[in-house]
Order: sequence, then C-alpha cells, then structure tokens
Amino acid sequence: MSAPIGTGIDPEAIANYSWEWEQQTGSQESLWLPGVGDHGGGPTRDMLEQARRWQQSPCFPQLQFETLTAYLERLGDRDRLPVWNNELYLEFHRGCYTSHADQKAYNRQAETALYSAEVWASFASLLTGADYPKVNLEAAWKATLFNQFHDILPGSAIPEVYADADPEWQQAIATAHQVKSEALTAIAAHIAWTAPPSSTAQPWLIFNDLPGDRSTVIAIDGHWRIFDLSGQELPSQFTPTETLVAVTVSGMGWLGLWREAAIATIQAIDPTAPLHLSNDWLSAEIDPETGDLLQLRDRQGRELLDGQGNQFQRFQDQGQYWDAWNIDPAYEQHPLPSPELQSLTWLEQGPLRWRLRRILSCDRSTITQDYVLTVADPWLKLETTIDWQQRHELLKVAFPTTVSAPVATYEMAAGAIARPTQPQTPAEAAQWEVPALRWADLSDLQGGLAILNDCKYGYDCRDRQLRLTLLRGSTWPDPQADLGQHQFAYAIYPHPDSWQAAGVAPLARRLNQPLTGQPAPFAQGALQPSQTLLNWNADQLLPLALKRSETGDRWLLRCYEAIGQTAELVLTGDRTWQIGARLDGLEQPLSSSSTEVQPWQIASFELLQPTQEN
Repeated sequence: MSAPIGTGIDPEAIANYSWEWEQQTGSQESLWLPGVGDHGGGPTRDMLEQARRWQQSPCFPQLQFETLTAYLERLGDRDRLPVWNNELYLEFHRGCYTSHADQKAYNRQAETALYSAEVWASFASLLTGADYPKVNLEAAWKATLFNQFHDILPGSAIPEVYADADPEWQQAIATAHQVKSEALTAIAAHIAWTAPPSSTAQPWLIFNDLPGDRSTVIAIDGHWRIFDLSGQELPSQFTPTETLVAVTVSGMGWLGLWREAAIATIQAIDPTAPLHLSNDWLSAEIDPETGDLLQLRDRQGRELLDGQGNQFQRFQDQGQYWDAWNIDPAYEQHPLPSPELQSLTWLEQGPLRWRLRRILSCDRSTITQDYVLTVADPWLKLETTIDWQQRHELLKVAFPTTVSAPVATYEMAAGAIARPTQPQTPAEAAQWEVPALRWADLSDLQGGLAILNDCKYGYDCRDRQLRLTLLRGSTWPDPQADLGQHQFAYAIYPHPDSWQAAGVAPLARRLNQPLTGQPAPFAQGALQPSQTLLNWNADQLLPLALKRSETGDRWLLRCYEAIGQTAELVLTGDRTWQIGARLDGLEQPLSSSSTEVQPWQIASFELLQPTQEN
C-alpha cells in the first residue's frame, strides 16, 4: 500500500491509513502526502493551518514534516517490511487505455516512423555520406514525447488541447516519413544494378528495417511483371489496383527486383466459395450468419476457439464522474446488442492473398472489416474501419479460447508481464482491464493464441477469454471524443509452443513495421542491389534504436532482451561491424564491454564504422 496523493489533512483518513500501515508493516511511522492535484502541487496554507490545529488534539496522529529520504532512512531494517514484486497498477482511470483512439494511433505511428527514420538516416550517412538530419529528428521526437503528457495521450483533455496536439502529431510523423524517404533515395542512388531482364524493366527496392529475414506478401501500386535479379519471373497476383508478390528480405537490408508493365488478368471471384481461409500456419472458418470466426486451428490442427471468435461486443459505459478516464466497473452487467451483419463478400481469392469483407452495423455506426490471409504470414489479419457514432458505449472484440492458463502475458515497454487470469486477491481482481502495447498472449503447455495490434492499448483476459478493447464514447471533457472514422488492424496468431518459442514479440514488431518498397534509378554505385546491412544472432534481442549519438559522432545500437533469457549480441551481415564501448542510458561509456544482455535488460552499444566484406 502507498500513501495517497493530492489529499488534504483529513483526520479520519490519516488515522485509518496509519492503522492499516501499522497492521501490515509493524511500523508506527507512516507517510502522508498532502497537496493539491496529481502533478506535484504542494500543501496549501489552509492545510498547514489545519495540521497545526489538529496537533492540539490527543486523538490526532502526530505529524512531522520532513524529506522523503529522511523518512525512508528511519524505517531501519527493511527485511521486515512486506515486498511488492509486481507492477504499480493504478486501480482507477482504466478508460485512458482506450479513450480518444486517434491519439493512440498517432502515438504508435510516430514512434514507429521515427524508429524507421533513424535507422535509414544512419545507414544513408554511413554508406553514402548523406547528412544525418539530427535537428529534424530531435524536433519530431520532442513533439511526440510532449504529446505523451497527460491528458493528451490518455484522451482526457478538453477539445482545445487536441486542436493543438493533432497538427503536432501529424508534423512529427510527416518529418519522420520525409527523413526516411530522403535516406532511401540516397541509398538507391548508390546501387550498382546488373543487366535488366528486358529493355523496359525498371529497378524496384524493398527495405526491411528490422533484424531477421522477413517473408511476406507485398503490394506494388499498378500492374507489373516482377523479376528477381537473375531474371526469373516471380509468381504474382493482380488486384484491381495492385500487384502482389511474395518476397523474403534479409534483416536490416534490402531486396532488389525488376518490374515491367503488364496487362493485368484479374482472377474471377467465386461468390459461393466456402468461407474458409488456410495457409501453412493456420486455418479459419467464418460463420455466414454473423461474420465471426467459427473455427481457428494452428498448424498442428489444434482448435483454439471455444465459441465464436472475433466477436464484437458492445456494453453500456456510463455513470462515471471521470467520464473519459474511467470505464464503468459494472459494464459487463449492461451488454448491448452485438453489431448485425449486413454483408459478407469475397474480394480476393489467392493464390497469394485472400480477402473476405464483412460489413456490420449498430445504431448509427458501421464496421467494415477484412479478413486478410497471405501465403507467407503466420497470422490472420483483421483490417478494420469503423464509423463510430456511439455515446457512452464500450466496444471490445472477444476470443473465447480452449486455452486454460493461470496467466496471460502482455507486452510492456521493453519487456512483458504475466497477469493472472483467475484472480485470488483484491489487487488481482482489480485488474479487470489492463494496459499492453503491441501484443497479448494466452498460452498453455500445448500452445496458445496471441492478439497483435497496430494502435490499441487496452485488454482483458478472464475465464479463457482474451479481449481487445477498441473504442469508447465518453462526452466529458470532450463532447466529440472518438466520433468519426477509425482505421486500425489487429491480427490473431494461433501457435504451438510457448509465446517465447513462437516468436510473438518480433512478429508484433513486424505487424507494426511493414516492409517499404520504392522505385530506384539506374545507377552504378558501390552498393549491391540486395544486401544485409546489419543482423544479429539472437531473435530475442529486439531493436529500440539505431542512430547517431546525441553528442559527438558515435553510432549506436540500442536493444532489449524480450523473452526473459540471457543472450549474447553477435553482429552479422554483409558488412563487418565492430562493437565498441557499451553505453549507459545517457550514451556514456560503461566500464564493462560485455556483449551479454541479461533477461529483460535494455542495452546500448557503440557501433564502429563497417567495412565491406569480399
């Protein structure tokens, strides 16, 4: 238990807290933090006068004003004090994980875009001598970090705040895209291309800014025949506006292809085809009456659903004074009718990508969602557009599962946390809505189900059901909060083995950071048309940054260990990188030069200039 903040000199509250503290710790000295508000406001004159007067009462606890350091030092033997080895979960303001979904989307887009911009600006500077745009990147990062302040990112600010914040988000994202585009253009101008397969073929590059080889299906605007560097035509699929092709791009590098204009032959759609999707990793069956998932099996054939999955659930969510901040604790007692299916239509039927669209409606709102499956990705992706007009409602998507496990695991900043699914204590029961970043997973000894997302932060998991919270409809302090269009994606990943062995964490990064494709000029530079610039041996080491140091001219790699197992960083790739000093969080050298990264540890390393291998 910790002392409340933002409270006054309340004799009854202080006495009760002091008694509870003594019962749990044996100490007769407790900490009380009087003051105004939750942002550092100190005690008022009235509070100090109240404290002085109450000291004259023999029933009032004795007060002494001093520093926190002095109080903690006087606690003495800490071994006798209870230990809290868990997160400091706030049993309040759970709506902040979801309110004002546009702010959450801006935040994820900005963080992702700036990471990518730093990576490619670094490589462009190292490989081509291009200027590193430090000033522009710093300005974009500062705008992004400023908007993570409460109450902007939590979605609990007045409308005027968002009139200022939205353009700042947009500018930060635009700056990141511009930096990345200029870096990729500089790299493309230094690539030496081999002879094209025909006189009309044009170079095309696909960039991967994450470690590890990535196999996926990419979309190129327009209709093209696609060739690899040896001149072999690659299997492709035409949509009305795009060409789809399956590729594998090496870690932190690029793949060169050739494209040649083609007359498209678009495969005819069979509207009566079975509502079934499958690839080498999963199979799924869709209910023709609801558009929900009837079945979901992993690659070993295990059924992961215990009831209809990907089911939208609506709840009444009102009656809270802190409207934008709080979800009604009793919301599950007030369910609303589920959105009704209006249509279910095949849009694509392979051979590289399948797309099945369902449209649902509820009152004044419309949900358009595409089930998207490719031959190369291990997940079933749900691309979703919602025209949201509901007020004081909560929208979740639910996956009842056959998985029974005592904990579910959620991504947190540079790590993961396991939370109980069957609460045994009041503190555990209070976690009926929890925050997470890009993924949550429920696994048992046979495997499990992960939900990955590209801009959502609220989850819950109880009674073998994993749910992602999508939208709310608060009206205070912003009467227009969440009204309008929302575009986002989430993916479901059924897997055998544990979440660690199944690679849930790196897959969630890939969902959030797709490959980038762009045309390239014919050039005769020093770079190869396909290249692995930087890779490493341990999949559980996920990058946080590859950038120039804030001071000086060092280059650094920052990563973290993502599955709770010690790993050794060994760099690989087409260029010989050397690891210099190990750095602290302020990018200053440490006394240790170890390349071993402990479980969940954030580690920074100086990268020395690479040389081209023969």
